[in-house]
Amino acid sequence: MSGLRIATFHEYCNDLLRENGRQFDVVDDQDLWIYLRRRLRELNLKYFVRAASVSKFLEDLLKFMRHCHDELVSRRNTRNTCSASNVGSCRFLA
Repeated sequence: MSGLRIATFHEYCNDLLRENGRQFDVVDDQDLWIYLRRRLRELNLKYFVRAASVSKFLEDLLKFMRHCHDELVSRRNTRNTCSASNVGSCRFLA
């Protein structure tokens, strides 16, 4: 059984991308939070009002994004998902 390789789906995809010359890094929650915080104005959110706690706003946004990712929510269904979720604030939907 030479050539047999055991890997998780994510590890396999990661290796496949790198083997084909794709340069990328995996972004963890902290990196994503920093990225969003630095580019908050560029998101052009319709309902974002300068929050008393930008940190809380970003935590809610990331929680919602993770929920949508885990549940495979399509862009078309984000508003319905937001209404049904336990996220503190869904006013960030543009």
